[in-house]
Amino acid sequence: MDCNDLTELIERGESTNLEFKEGSSTSSLEDGLKSACAFVNTEGGIVLFGVNDRGDKSGITGNIDELKQKISNKIKNGFIPNITDLVYLDSTTCGASTIIFLRVEKNDTAIYTYKDHVYKRVGSTTVRLTLDEVIRLRKKLESGIKEIAPNIYSKTGPSVKKCQNCGYQSISGFESILSIGAPPSDKKCPECGGKLEIS
Repeated sequence: MDCNDLTELIERGESTNLEFKEGSSTSSLEDGLKSACAFVNTEGGIVLFGVNDRGDKSGITGNIDELKQKISNKIKNGFIPNITDLVYLDSTTCGASTIIFLRVEKNDTAIYTYKDHVYKRVGSTTVRLTLDEVIRLRKKLESGIKEIAPNIYSKTGPSVKKCQNCGYQSISGFESILSIGAPPSDKKCPECGGKLEIS
């Protein structure tokens, strides 16, 4: 990423996939890595170290290579599962300011934690999930149901439908089920009208 690309990115402002961290203090690094955890659990994104909330390039002071190594070590040791294959860490000098950028890819095959906590992105904010939210996320992950937009759910894959009343069962090939407001689970049985469980 060159200076022009960086400037264009910063001009967009913080968003669901872009986070600014002003310096290289321990709290800035920790908050940046919490955002990295949120990005891997949602839609991916970029953390810029050395940019303040207003979008000013304050830059990073000190030894850049040592700081990048420190961030790499925190990535290696703080995340479960390991995310080293999902991140790209580098730096760019723009005028007198050096900015470190951490690009994080989305991965919806697991729930990722940073220091034993799960984070997600809500708008331009990183939030820690409650235990109930983690349990719901785990159930969605195990069922193959994905939230593709706020309160819009999708499931693509082999689908087994079982009636809770009469034992009716149907196995279908790959299909996409969309539901707005709640995960898809309220289909009616064609035999008795009872509720179908979809798995």
